Amino acid sequence: MDPFNANSQQNDDLFDEIILAANQRQENAYLAGVQKGGEIGYQNGMLIGRQKGSQLAAEIGFYSGFVSTWLAMIESDKTVLLNNSLDSNSVKSKQIKITKCLQALQAQLQHYNQTFQQNHIHHLTEELSKLRSRFKQLCSLLKYPPNHVNISDLTF
Repeated sequence: MDPFNANSQQNDDLFDEIILAANQRQENAYLAGVQKGGEIGYQNGMLIGRQKGSQLAAEIGFYSGFVSTWLAMIESDKTVLLNNSLDSNSVKSKQIKITKCLQALQAQLQHYNQTFQQNHIHHLTEELSKLRSRFKQLCSLLKYPPNHVNISDLTF
């Protein structure tokens, strides 16, 4: 056996071990980073999900309360809408339109709740868009500015 060749092979083995150790540390650090990033991403996602879910629940709750209040007011006093109008046919027609719009929004809210309970998540944004449109239509009929209410200002 050649002493130079044996020495060379030992040196090669040492260098291979050093390179393999460095590669192994890099691989371990990469995997640890991926795991830590996943944990942080999960925590951030949970936080954002809770915040957005809370905002969404407040908005839906506001619509529901708004509709319930107006329907109760209309039921208790049929002249609650447009008392200052002189034309009773116009008032009656307007009350019918508003009542129908309120009932339609109430039905949409119930449908939205059913959609949510059945876990049809992919339909929620579409349904929410319809709810917002119906609410704006209702506000127009009531001559109430829809942007007047800032849902984030509501507290419980």
